[in-house]
Amino acid sequence: MASDVYVRRLSLFTLMPLVQFGLGLWLLASPYILQFTLYSEQRMNIGLVAPMVILFALMRLAVGPPWFWVGWVNALFGIWLAVSPFAFGLGHINSIMLNFVIVGIALIVTSALAQFEPYETRSEA
Repeated sequence: MASDVYVRRLSLFTLMPLVQFGLGLWLLASPYILQFTLYSEQRMNIGLVAPMVILFALMRLAVGPPWFWVGWVNALFGIWLAVSPFAFGLGHINSIMLNFVIVGIALIVTSALAQFEPYETRSEA
């Protein structure tokens, strides 16, 4: 019985989950680097969202083409991150607002670009 094997080809699109992994690490460090640790809402937000971004970036690296939809979960996290400073009433603090909006948009863009990852299907006998 023949089965299909998916073979990844390295391209710029293949590296997008690694960029998302880096964005997740930046999110974990950003309250301390940008010094907004006094705002507990955003620290809790980062404490919940950043590990999930990292997890789904690693999952996207590990799965084959039928499971590429996993990469879109980080786009949903990106939407939430772009909206969250305003939802928590902290949109007037530029460092928080810019950090979350820029990282959120970057997650959305990298999730979309990762969907163009080239791969080949080979049949094994």
